[in-house]
Amino acid sequence: MYLTTQSPVEIDTALADLYGKLADINTARFRVHRLWKQIEETEPGSYESHLPERSPERKRALYRELLDLAAKADTLQAKEINPREEEWIRRGRWNRYYLVDNTNGHVHKDTSCTTCFFDTKYAWLVEQSGLSAEELVELAGEMACTVCFPWAPVDTLKRKSKLEAPERKKARLEREAKKAEREAKKAAKAIANPDGTPLKVFKGHYPERQVVRNGKVVKVHPAHDAYKTLETLHAARGWLTDFYYWNKGGAHPSFRKESLDDVAKAVAHKEGKDVETVLAEAKKRAARR
Repeated sequence: MYLTTQSPVEIDTALADLYGKLADINTARFRVHRLWKQIEETEPGSYESHLPERSPERKRALYRELLDLAAKADTLQAKEINPREEEWIRRGRWNRYYLVDNTNGHVHKDTSCTTCFFDTKYAWLVEQSGLSAEELVELAGEMACTVCFPWAPVDTLKRKSKLEAPERKKARLEREAKKAEREAKKAAKAIANPDGTPLKVFKGHYPERQVVRNGKVVKVHPAHDAYKTLETLHAARGWLTDFYYWNKGGAHPSFRKESLDDVAKAVAHKEGKDVETVLAEAKKRAARR
């Protein structure tokens, strides 16, 4: 480890991860010790003492697991955590900041602020480690604790915060990544005209329709052509196949030539093919039906 060349952010980011691992080990130690203690307190000769999970072999196995977990915790502390904390001390203890982990939490310069309680949960803002208090307040805005930073300008305290708890940031980035992935998949399946406008095809012709009430025409719907939008490549390819299938015996009223040209161009543009190839493939699919 070349800790002397690492930045405060790099060291504290690693420490936050290491403390998380240490917490997981200690949680496992607590669980195993509780199971071991249940066996230890089992009355000899009782019904429970004859259960497999209360056997002497199980007790010895749990004890070995406890020793193994303790060794892992000690090694992690001695070889990974302590050197980084010592480097922090060697450099004069750079600034560290903590965000109370709730919806209205403030940013504090340490975890001993009088506005907090013994059971207050914090998020360690490792990305801000090493910043000056002034730089931190500028970022924290309304989230800056006025006890930890009593000199903070009032105007700054009125501004929206630019900070985000690491776990919340991680969750947000994961949501954004999943959304981007969904949108990418949707875009891969989507179809449109080469110029990006919606791909519309003829649906049918609707004659004039009159609405009559009490023998009087109260409304007239004029004759018009209706169109539908093809939104996916699958739908466009299917429309081309249908065009040739239903036009085998002559022109079909629902499938017009101008729509064929539009759909063929859109599919060709999407698939990187020429229009003639797209039409030939559609004819083959129709012939196989």
